[in-house]
Amino acid sequence: MTAPDPAAPGTAEQPPAVEQQPAPPAAPAQPPAEDPGAALRAQLADAQALAARVPELEQRAASAEDLLTRLRVTRAAGLDDTFAERLRGGDESELTADATALAELLAATRVGPATQAATPPGSAPASAPAAPLPPGRRPVEALRPASAAPPAESTDDDPAAIARLVFGKPTTP
Repeated sequence: MTAPDPAAPGTAEQPPAVEQQPAPPAAPAQPPAEDPGAALRAQLADAQALAARVPELEQRAASAEDLLTRLRVTRAAGLDDTFAERLRGGDESELTADATALAELLAATRVGPATQAATPPGSAPASAPAAPLPPGRRPVEALRPASAAPPAESTDDDPAAIARLVFGKPTTP
């Protein structure tokens, strides 16, 4: 008798079939690393470029804050914005004092001591001050109209006659 053939079907107990599992996917091939610190050096260069701009940007910010303070003080004093650059002072209190002094000076020149002394009390000034013009508009001169014909030349050498012809004043006794 021969021994049963283990490889023959249906004869002996066969071991369970082993299913073949697919192989795990291979890791993607990484490109050869050129320089592991290249990215860090690029970031360092960017940071250094930004750090170089810091003083310029701080100076621009300080200048903008100074201009803003000047404009605020100028408007609080009732002055036009064009006077903001003319104010003198290192801090807000000095700027405020200068703006107040400038506003008082401008108010005094608008009324003017000479015009107050020239007009007697209770009388109106000869001409009212001109109203401020809108920006971009030129003032119109208040000229007297010229005569149609040129004046005849006078043969008088009298200074009073010449003054009368030039200024149009009547003769005084």
